[in-house]
Amino acid sequence: MKLVIQTQVYENYGDASNPHWKAKGGEDYWYDLGEYSRSKQAVAELIQFFSPRIESHNNYYREHIIYSSIESDAYLTPFEKDQLDYDGHITYQAKQLHIQDEVTA
Repeated sequence: MKLVIQTQVYENYGDASNPHWKAKGGEDYWYDLGEYSRSKQAVAELIQFFSPRIESHNNYYREHIIYSSIESDAYLTPFEKDQLDYDGHITYQAKQLHIQDEVTA
């Protein structure tokens, strides 16, 4: 099973005093949950852990988590599916998240 997180990116086409935010796509992330199911609380804690590593907020760029779900190991994001359909292979995969790297760093 995997935790899938999707984000929305916004870019500021104005300035700090007169912002004009425009939605500009987003990113797909995933975390390997292993073979065991997780409680809603455990999944919420994982999202909370990853949130500051994913989200970004400044005067010119913002990225927010907009959706999360638990999916099978075989799950492909819509963008990955489109790449397979049109190109026959996946060039731009969803970004994998890791906890161990964070803990040992």
